[in-house]
Amino acid sequence: MGKTIGEYEVIEQLGTGAGSVIYAVKDKRGDRYALKHVTRREAADDRYVEQATHEHDVCQKFDHPALRKSYKLVRERAMMRLKELIVVMELVEGETLEGLGRDEKLKIVEAGRKAAEGLTEMHDAGWVHADLKPANIMITTDGEVKLIDFGQACPHGTCKERVQGTPNFIAPEQVKREPIIPQTDIFCLGATLYFLLTGRRVQTMMPQGNEVSARKPEPPFPAADVDPSIPLSLSNLLQECMKWEAGERPSNMKLVRDRLLLAETQLRKVVDELGEGAVQPEPSKVKRWGTPIRPKVEHPPSGESTPRKPASKPKPAGPRVETEWTVATSVEEPATPATPLVDSDEIDAIDDGDDELRLLDGSADESDVAAEMTPSSTPVDNPAEPRTRVVSSETVNILLIEDNIADVDVAVDALEQSDNPTFHVDRVARLCEAMAI
Repeated sequence: MGKTIGEYEVIEQLGTGAGSVIYAVKDKRGDRYALKHVTRREAADDRYVEQATHEHDVCQKFDHPALRKSYKLVRERAMMRLKELIVVMELVEGETLEGLGRDEKLKIVEAGRKAAEGLTEMHDAGWVHADLKPANIMITTDGEVKLIDFGQACPHGTCKERVQGTPNFIAPEQVKREPIIPQTDIFCLGATLYFLLTGRRVQTMMPQGNEVSARKPEPPFPAADVDPSIPLSLSNLLQECMKWEAGERPSNMKLVRDRLLLAETQLRKVVDELGEGAVQPEPSKVKRWGTPIRPKVEHPPSGESTPRKPASKPKPAGPRVETEWTVATSVEEPATPATPLVDSDEIDAIDDGDDELRLLDGSADESDVAAEMTPSSTPVDNPAEPRTRVVSSETVNILLIEDNIADVDVAVDALEQSDNPTFHVDRVARLCEAMAI
């Protein structure tokens, strides 16, 4: 372009942001960067200067491959007044998740899992991104994932004075100006993946006229109802991530990452066998809220008899394990009228435009069942050294009970790739058998 900004030569304009223009540039050595250029023309532009400065400060706190880096901040002054702000950042070449199609499910889930790894790094350091959406997650030309735009990021527990976020992805607590916590990112990531996989936007607390309503929007239909090729385990996870109450969502991003890894393993297996976009054979049936239904027992035609199995020896007494699941509904609370929370002039940085069913397992505690269970007859390479894998017992219980994983090999493959060993593969397999999964 022949244009220079400071010591950098502009290659091309990449886009515009909050009061800024973003360019691809190179320095005198030929190294390429992304450059955010903010011009201060009046006092009202100070908010854009502050936001760009804040983003630079936040990015410098982390060193993770899934989080965009910021290298340098330059203030240009004239007559002792700030005129320009230059932020030199890592140049991420690729596309945002907005460019992916619904049939690219494996790519979407893999990107979500890698984004969850970067968010785990942020959360462990005490920070929340607070503006996750398809436009802020990029897939590089090398296939890696980068989270960008940290202008809304804040420490855990921050209560913002203004509503900041994006409709269809913003968490309820953000609109209500309650504390921003890691579960806020979990909601935003769940809404992002739901939109990418189903093509449907999530109803959130949208601005109505001159005020934001406290109405509770209808929860989205389970993703597996919208598209049967979406694994039930993934559909259940997204429903949990998008719960209205933050305390009902997964407790941390590591758990989300582990469950996305399971879904990724399932999808990869289907893609390897049938190709990208294929519908899984015989997908699990789900009710309105994603509750698995046991297949009915097929009885022989009238006049035919079912071969009787030889009598087996009575099993020793032990904890009872139910193989049938039931559905319970919570009592519906009376509707409360919508109440205004904030005025429209307090809404900032907004870009574009129940009854709860749960599974009840009648069995005793899974750890007790596993402890008293008869060992599997399957031969083991080295029984003295059981294979240990990652994932907490909480994650395993979710995978085996709530997600109705029918393929033990798929569950084991996913568990093998985790990183917090507390569970044995053989225990997982025996628990699956005991629960008739």
